[in-house]
Amino acid sequence: MNSNNNFDEMLKRMGGSLNTNPQSLENAAKNGTLGDILKGFDKKKLDKLQKVLSNREETERILNSPQARELMKRLKKDKGAD
Repeated sequence: MNSNNNFDEMLKRMGGSLNTNPQSLENAAKNGTLGDILKGFDKKKLDKLQKVLSNREETERILNSPQARELMKRLKKDKGAD
């Protein structure tokens, strides 16, 4: 599976967890309105997200994943960066 498929699958799973569609999730990330979508997280999921983000090693592992790299590549492309 290539990185585009991995990225699309990640968006699909996250969208399902947040009760939103993958395109809305991607647009929110691009537009800086992801916080609005995160309001859809229940307390248990927000606590889990906070725990992951507070662990530097885990956060770095996630940011270095092919899915995160694809997201950053897409966001940069949409902002006009190389």
